[in-house]
Amino acid sequence: MLPRTYLTHTPPVERALSRAALRWPDASSRSALFARIAEEWVAADLADEPDTGVDATAGKYTGVFPPGYLDDLRSEWDR
Repeated sequence: MLPRTYLTHTPPVERALSRAALRWPDASSRSALFARIAEEWVAADLADEPDTGVDATAGKYTGVFPPGYLDDLRSEWDR
């Protein structure tokens, strides 16, 4: 069974749920609306993060290896 979270419907939470109900009129309950709000928030938050360490280090080592380094390295591989 999945854990449950209880949420007090403060005025800001009520406003969020009311707006969510307009966006997702097919939602079966306020709980379902809250779940959709959370899913959308996570998706938006993840979209702002770098995908991997590759993004975080892109360009950091520019100029470390001399021109033609990869071609020289690849020429050593068996084909």
